[in-house]
Amino acid sequence: MKIKTEDLRAGLNDFSPEQQIEKEVKTIDASAKALADASKVLTDLVSQIDGYVNSTAKMFINHNYILCPLPENKAENLEIMRNFISEIGFTRITETTCDIHDYKIGFTSQLCHVIACSLVDSAKDEQITAFGGGSFEDLTRIAMINAPLWTELFISNKEKLVGHIENFENQINKFKNAIKNEDKDSLMKLMEESREKRIKMGSIRTVAKK
Repeated sequence: MKIKTEDLRAGLNDFSPEQQIEKEVKTIDASAKALADASKVLTDLVSQIDGYVNSTAKMFINHNYILCPLPENKAENLEIMRNFISEIGFTRITETTCDIHDYKIGFTSQLCHVIACSLVDSAKDEQITAFGGGSFEDLTRIAMINAPLWTELFISNKEKLVGHIENFENQINKFKNAIKNEDKDSLMKLMEESREKRIKMGSIRTVAKK
């Protein structure tokens, strides 16, 4: 966010000293927020691109880690892992079984990548993003995918992932049919239900490391 000094001074001439200070503080705050937002966007973008050249030491800071202990794991070794996970930046460690992990990650991560890739591939006009308002970018950032890695992940969890895909297909068909039939009541009900469900789902919050 670039601010010209002469423009700032010209705009301050009409204010009292107190108002000038307040205006300058607000301008600085706005600039800081814009820089922070830009930094986050850049970090999110880089995290989707493969290759060592795109790696960063901050990759794991303030993110979540899922640990799946097995019966044969020794307690002292699990504690070493917990300490290691914390030391490299993760601030929330969730422990669960492998089966629950595969089911939930199949939905919250793998299905999302499938949807993002499918949405991008469904576009017949590569210039269509010129008319975007942010929704497309938010939905498809993860489509810049590491294909070899995610191919293995999808196939290794195929049973749970295919189940999620089929559920998604059923749901999107409800939208398609409601729109096709101009069924406003059904369409509104679908969106109201999804809104309420999304609110109840909430989100994972982490405690930021200073």
